[in-house]
Amino acid sequence: MKKIISSFHYKKPYLFCNLLFSFILFLPMIFYWGAISIVNFLYDKKIIKAKKIQGAKVISVGNITTGGTGKTPFSLKLVQKLREKNKNEKIAIILRGYGGKLNNKNINIIKKDGRIYYNAKMAGDEAWMLAEKTDSNCFILTSKNKSKAAKFAFENFGCKTIVLDDSFQHRKIVRDFDFVLVDSEKQFGNGFVLPLGPLREPVSSLNRSSSIILVNKTKNLEEVLIMKNDLEKKYKKNIHICTMKQDSFVLLENRAKIIPAKDIYAFCAIGQPNQFYHYLKKDFNLKGTKTFNDHHRYSQKDADCISKKAIESKAKMLITTEKDAVKLKNLTFSLPICVLVLDCEFEFDNLELNKTI
Repeated sequence: MKKIISSFHYKKPYLFCNLLFSFILFLPMIFYWGAISIVNFLYDKKIIKAKKIQGAKVISVGNITTGGTGKTPFSLKLVQKLREKNKNEKIAIILRGYGGKLNNKNINIIKKDGRIYYNAKMAGDEAWMLAEKTDSNCFILTSKNKSKAAKFAFENFGCKTIVLDDSFQHRKIVRDFDFVLVDSEKQFGNGFVLPLGPLREPVSSLNRSSSIILVNKTKNLEEVLIMKNDLEKKYKKNIHICTMKQDSFVLLENRAKIIPAKDIYAFCAIGQPNQFYHYLKKDFNLKGTKTFNDHHRYSQKDADCISKKAIESKAKMLITTEKDAVKLKNLTFSLPICVLVLDCEFEFDNLELNKTI
């Protein structure tokens, strides 16, 4: 059902079956839209006041749609750039911990002083990936209450920069800067809020962002530049382009760089799987695919199913994403697994953020 609804969000509902589906989802959409509008109004008018962490800079990285827009790779690159500017400053990254077994009603310390305390199954794929790819001056915490976790990181670890991953809608905490990422291909889907559309809140909410980042995954640069100009005119903001590019392919077992076989079978459990498959089709013979729900916890049964389908398709190698790779290390597959490593490219020096740090 989740896959069907997600697919529906990015189609124009002209067919009768789509119109019928729209009618069913219209009433719950009205209730959701009303609730979001009331909450945003209360915060905008300061009837509900967000909490300020005195002495710390708070940076939010988020979006207004469901599914993957590249928030975690962007957060990672942002933190790396911040560390280049000040190698001694401690930075905390706060996530909700989706997909992990840890109770996110608590404040869970995933990484502290260079030590990672939990595996990907416990911490969640995104939290563990960030923990593995950041240095010892970066602290990773997961919690549903991000404002409480941010205060904890500042008071207990001395983190003077707090990065909130996936937090545009988390208005309980005052932030110094709000990045909002927009997928250049998917954009805003059919334009409706949940559950009729993919929007977490109306597109007009972009007006409260500090900076809009247009994430280019599959489109050519000319099309993205046209989109960038349209958004700048509409929202009177500087729009920055972030390009997701292939960095390398590595083997799952030892992270050794490799040139994959031409005949591949791909699988993933991410927000926008078709973009991953489309990317692979440009250079490989994609023999088949297997898609799981976002943040899926893989089992040996899943591994056996993937292996069987890949062999039947006559593929020579399996390919997956970094987000999936962190959850596969204790599983056995019949074919070697290659991991696509992406690099997030954007002009950090041109961001308005530099005026606040």
